[in-house]
Amino acid sequence: MLDDILNSLWNNWMFRLSLSSNELFHSNFLQTALSNPLPDMIDEHAGASTWARVQELAAWAGLDAAWVVERQAAYAAYPVFVYREWKKLDLAVVVRKPRENGGYREVVIFAIELKIKSYPTLEQLKRYLHVMATHNRHAAFVPRLVLLSMGPLPAHFGLVENMTVMDFGALADGIADLVPYRPELQPALDEYARLCQLLHQLSSSWSDRLNPLTPLHAVMGQESVYRRLNPVWSKLCAAYLCELVRQEMTGFVVHAGIELEVVPDFSRSTWKADFLWHANQGGADGGDVVAKVGVQIEGNTIRFMLNAQNVGDGRNNARSIVQETLLAQANASGLFKRLHQLYHISETTPTELVAEVTALWQHTLGIERHANGIPSLCRANNGFILPGYNNSPTFGHADYRLKLQENSTLDEIAQFVCAALRGDFNAGGARAFLEVLTNPGVFNLPGK
Repeated sequence: MLDDILNSLWNNWMFRLSLSSNELFHSNFLQTALSNPLPDMIDEHAGASTWARVQELAAWAGLDAAWVVERQAAYAAYPVFVYREWKKLDLAVVVRKPRENGGYREVVIFAIELKIKSYPTLEQLKRYLHVMATHNRHAAFVPRLVLLSMGPLPAHFGLVENMTVMDFGALADGIADLVPYRPELQPALDEYARLCQLLHQLSSSWSDRLNPLTPLHAVMGQESVYRRLNPVWSKLCAAYLCELVRQEMTGFVVHAGIELEVVPDFSRSTWKADFLWHANQGGADGGDVVAKVGVQIEGNTIRFMLNAQNVGDGRNNARSIVQETLLAQANASGLFKRLHQLYHISETTPTELVAEVTALWQHTLGIERHANGIPSLCRANNGFILPGYNNSPTFGHADYRLKLQENSTLDEIAQFVCAALRGDFNAGGARAFLEVLTNPGVFNLPGK
C-alpha cells in the first residue's frame, strides 16, 4: 500500500511543484483559493476573502460552528482577509476594522500553522497562541490556532487550549467546496484535493510506523523507499525523538541561566538531532566565547560533544582547542568521564580494568560493543584524536562518539540522550557541565 501511495504522489503534478517549498507552497495555494481574484488583492500577503469561504475553512479545521457564527456576527460589517505569513504564522484569517482617525486595526480570528517538513513543538504552538492573544488584547474573544501536520502527534497536543488539530484528509474533503467561488481553479483544486488525500494516507502510514518502539534501521537508509520524501521522513523521526526527550527532561535544571537547546535536522542524507546545554548570556556576535555541551545524534552515531565559538587565534586551531579542553575537563570537572575512560582503553586492556569499565556500561542499551563488552568508541584515526572539525577558524567541535545498534528503538535512544543530559556519564553529575559553559577561561590553553 505504501508503494501505491508514493507512486501516486509522484504522478501528482501538484506534489512535484510542492517539493521545493512544501509549507510555503500549501499556504500560497490555499490563500489563492480562499481569496478573490487579483484585482481585490490588497498586497502580496493579504488576499480579500468572504465570510462564506471563511466558514468553509473553519468547518474543515473543526472549529466550533457556533464560535465562528459569533465572530461573523460581530465583524460581518468589516472586510475579511486571508493573510500569508502573518506574524510568522502560515495562514491567518484577519478582519480589518477601521479606526476613527483613519487607517484600520487588524483583528485575527484564527490562524493555521502548517507542518510538513518539520515537527511542531508545544513551546512554538503556545508562543503563537500568545502572539495572537496579545495582538487581540482589545477584542472580546480569544483567537484560535489550527495545526495542520503530517507527523503523528502525541495525545497531549489535542489538549492545548484554544487550538485544534486538522489533518490533510479533512482538507481534501473540503477543498471542492471552493470551486463555486473560484471556478477557473477547478482543475488545480481537483488535483490539490487528490494531493491532500495522498498526504493523509501517507501520514496515516507514518503514524503506524513512528512510535517509541520504532527501530533505528527503520529510520535510516529509507531513500529507496521514500525517495524525494526521505528528508521529510528523516526529519519527522528526528523531531519525534526530540519530543520524547523534551517530555522526559521537563523540569530538569542544571543551574540557573543554563538552557537546553533541542534541534531536529537532516544532514548528509540522514537524520540528525542536537540536544545541547548552553548559558543564556552574551553572544557570539559580540566576540564572547559561546560554548555548548551535550549530545548529538547523526545517523547511527551518538556524540557526546562540546563546541565553542570565538576560540583560538583565527588560524583554524579552534578544533584542537576544543578537543584539548574536552579531554582536560574529564579530569578537571568530570565532564563525560565515562567516555574518557573508553578513550584510554582498547581490546588489549588488562582484564581487571575492562571488567571495571564494563560494569559501568552494563545497563546501557542500544550501543555497539567490542567482544569484551566494552562500548566501541569511534576514533578520528589510529591515534588518540577525538572526532571533530572546524565550523570556522574560531568555531571548533570535538566529541566522544559511540555507534548505535541498528535495532535500538527511539525510546532507548531517547533514554540514552536524557541520561547524558542529566550528567549520568559525568563524574560530577550535571554540575560537570558548568565549567565549560560559564568559564570561558577554560579555552585559553597554553601555546594556543
